[in-house]
Amino acid sequence: SRSLISGQQKSSIIMFGNLEDPQNETPVIDNVVLHGNYPNPFNPETKISFSLPQDQEIELTVYNLKGQKVRTLYTGITSSGEQSLVWNGKDDDGKSVGSGLYFYKLRTENKVYSKKMLLLK
Repeated sequence: SRSLISGQQKSSIIMFGNLEDPQNETPVIDNVVLHGNYPNPFNPETKISFSLPQDQEIELTVYNLKGQKVRTLYTGITSSGEQSLVWNGKDDDGKSVGSGLYFYKLRTENKVYSKKMLLLK
C-alpha cells in the first residue's frame, strides 16, 4: 500500500492515511431505513418497519428512558427489502409495560439506528 504525505509544519509530518488500489475496494452502500412506528402514540400495539439493502443479521430491541432493554423483538438473519414487526407493549417476560416514551433500536452489521415511540394507556 502507498501513503500520501502532505507538507511539513514546524517539523511535523501530516499523514492522511493509506491509499489502497481503488480497483480492490468494495464500496459500502448503507441504504438501511428505519421507519417511524405506526401508530404513534399507540395502545396496545405498534408496527415497526425497516428496509434492508441486502440479507443481513439484525437485532431489533426496545429500551425505556433509563436505557434498560425492555424487549428483544428479533435477532437473526433478515431478508433484504421492506420488513416489519409488531410490538405488543410487553417486556421479555410477557408483562405489560407502563405508559411512557420508549426507543426502538435496529442494529445491523454496520450501524445502529434508533427512533422513539410513545405508549399511552
